[in-house]
Amino acid sequence: MNYENKKEFATKNITHDINQNFCKKECNDIGKMWIKNCPTCDVKQSYKSKRSFWNANKLNSICRSCKNKGTNNPFYGKKHTTEHKNKLSTIQKKEGSFRYKQFGGNPKKIDKICKKCSFKFKTVYSNKSVYCCYKCALKDNFGFSFNKMTKPEIEVEKYLKDSNIEYKYNYELCGKLYDFYIPSNNTLIEVDGVYWHGKNKKLNELNKTQLKNHKNDKIKTRLAKKHGYNLIRIWEDEVKNVSKYIRR
Repeated sequence: MNYENKKEFATKNITHDINQNFCKKECNDIGKMWIKNCPTCDVKQSYKSKRSFWNANKLNSICRSCKNKGTNNPFYGKKHTTEHKNKLSTIQKKEGSFRYKQFGGNPKKIDKICKKCSFKFKTVYSNKSVYCCYKCALKDNFGFSFNKMTKPEIEVEKYLKDSNIEYKYNYELCGKLYDFYIPSNNTLIEVDGVYWHGKNKKLNELNKTQLKNHKNDKIKTRLAKKHGYNLIRIWEDEVKNVSKYIRR
């Protein structure tokens, strides 16, 4: 390939414009992409440097997917024997897996007790893992304190305490948390914010967070009906008239 032909070939395949002005050095680097098509599958291959682009043209290199297909793959038609598998497992037990090899082997498992159900379990992560499973973490609200209530929730709780109604805060049902649960009436109470839940708004007028809450509310109502619970929804601006919704 002559120098002139190389120059013509490069100008055809370069995606960036030489006379283009960039705002930053990073933008200039991002714009320069050298593209070459794979000779077998005709898929575009991008190269960041000019040298790697010319080397790929000289060697007429194939893309990675074509290299590992069929006979090109060095492990083509081969299988691990049971002896070889046993050897690999013994090496991993002694030296450690590939992830922990640089740290001197697999870390030791520590015995811990679950924060919620007091179940004994073994774990590698000593400080992070406090719960034995996801359900226990959800029931305990992932370690967050339940005292951090919103103002309308505090007013509802105050009414329940004054009227001597037994209740449970953050009641869990099928992976969803409800604000209050009254076991005597088998009723669930949800206190919805005017803005966050989009009161008196159509679906087209809602933003992303409001749509997300709207979908979540639908799932919660469906689960409550399915399991035979009575669900009461109280808006933030209607909290003062709680006695209309909750019977003593």
